[in-house]
Amino acid sequence: MSVPTSRTVAPRRSRLLALAVVALVAPFTSGCATQQALQAYQDEVITLRDENSRLKSEKLELERQVNTYESELSSLDARLRDASAPLPTPNFSELTNAGMEVSMRGQDLVISIPAGITFASGSASLSPGGQDAVRLVATRLRNEYPSAEYWIEGHTDTDQPTKSKFSSNRELSIARARSVHSFLVEQCSVSDANCIVAGHGEYRPIADNSSAGGKARNRRVEIVVHRR
Repeated sequence: MSVPTSRTVAPRRSRLLALAVVALVAPFTSGCATQQALQAYQDEVITLRDENSRLKSEKLELERQVNTYESELSSLDARLRDASAPLPTPNFSELTNAGMEVSMRGQDLVISIPAGITFASGSASLSPGGQDAVRLVATRLRNEYPSAEYWIEGHTDTDQPTKSKFSSNRELSIARARSVHSFLVEQCSVSDANCIVAGHGEYRPIADNSSAGGKARNRRVEIVVHRR
């Protein structure tokens, strides 16, 4: 059996010393890593809490905006229903007593002047009775609807012109609408800028053209008051 010498004992002591140092340091190293992980976890928790708080605030703000928009939408819907509801027909007795028809078409007032009191057959020249009727209408337009648009629209029955200078009912209806427009502007001080003139011929009847009474109603000039 060999006896350890100083040369063999020294390396063993060195290894033992190294192991002892490692054993002493290891707990501290492990504890440091654990502390860092814990700190990182706590930082992440704080970040997530802040993010959650921010998202809750945004959610509350969005809900407030949605409630505001829904309230505004309800108000607009109510206003739209009110605006779409037919308005009552005004009592313009002086017009109806003169043989005109007054009605509402949605939001628009329609004053219908029969051709029987405004024009001779096949003519586009206003008769004296027609001039009186248009003066009555002009008074209402100036007093009641000064800023409205006035759509002056001529209409005829289905009988085609035979003894007039107009080759079609379309031409005749346009000429009659122009006559009413000119009288309103030149003789009754109605603003020309408010007027729109059109002729529809026989294509927009309000009565059956198979009877004389229906044809008489269809021969007309309408003044449609479109409020802006």
